[in-house]
Amino acid sequence: LEIMDLCIKHHINLKIKGILSYGELLTDEAYHALKSHFNCPILNTYGCQEGVLICAGLKPDMMPIMMQNVYMEIVDDYFTPVKDGEVGNILLTNLNAFNMPLIRYQIKDCGAIKLGGSSKSENRDLMISIAGRDNDYLFTPEGGKYHLFTVAGDANFIKKKVIQFQWHQKSLDHIQIKYVPKPDVEWTEEDKREYTKLVKEKFQSNSIRLEFIAVNELTKHRSGKVQRVIND
Repeated sequence: LEIMDLCIKHHINLKIKGILSYGELLTDEAYHALKSHFNCPILNTYGCQEGVLICAGLKPDMMPIMMQNVYMEIVDDYFTPVKDGEVGNILLTNLNAFNMPLIRYQIKDCGAIKLGGSSKSENRDLMISIAGRDNDYLFTPEGGKYHLFTVAGDANFIKKKVIQFQWHQKSLDHIQIKYVPKPDVEWTEEDKREYTKLVKEKFQSNSIRLEFIAVNELTKHRSGKVQRVIND
């Protein structure tokens, strides 16, 4: 993303054959921004720091799971399996870790899978969403608890307006949305009102107040990764 920003700022026409994404979560916003600017294949990979490569694919919402390496489960906070396609906590069993077994290991990420969702010839499960960390939750004055994916995943118009965004919950009824805008693309007041309406509907709360703040760079965690949700 920083290379893309430099190319836009200095009018550099950089031609590349492909992009390999690993390490940090490739959000839908970042994927579409890179795809639009460089117009090249983007191979997105997803793994965990314990050395397990979980899935990879050219589309962030259709990544075949490496079922020869891992067995993945998606469960709720009570370790009950969620419905196919629903977001939940990721549990991993490493099928090749003989010296140090990882069995139903909770990696603190949230996601969704589609069972047997790939081609009939392979019949692999598909990773259809990597929603983020299990602390990417927002809260409402009415006592609701919602994962960021609940609203971010449905706001297709945001992908056309911003490169990255971060939610900072200052209080139960006040959320700051900090975002890095795309060059020469305006996120209008009408867009913000539309998104605020979407959030209130998803959160089933009319008392939530959203404050939109355009920034050049988002605050990063000490790990170097962008923290998508900050709760005071």
